[in-house]
Amino acid sequence: MNRVVVLLNFYLFCEILTDVTYETFKCTPGVYYEENKCHLCHCNNPSQQLMCEMWWCSDRDDPVYKHCEVGTAWSDGCEKCWCTREVKTICTINCGRIQDLY
Repeated sequence: MNRVVVLLNFYLFCEILTDVTYETFKCTPGVYYEENKCHLCHCNNPSQQLMCEMWWCSDRDDPVYKHCEVGTAWSDGCEKCWCTREVKTICTINCGRIQDLY
């Protein structure tokens, strides 16, 4: 029984890893993002630099968000996520649809 559980856990772990790719984050004007499941961010025109509002969040230091492998990308439902050197986990919100910033 224990061997079956270990093999099943190993299979699920490998299955999760196959969904991770390597991709550089590039912010898109008009798309909203969320930094570490906390701060609302958007792309500053025309410099295309990511700008984030600073909020206090109880899970901001969650290791899941802060200790990701830089350069990886994955999907979380319809959201696209990246791990960056600057902010760590950054994910689209609203399924990455372009919206008016104001």
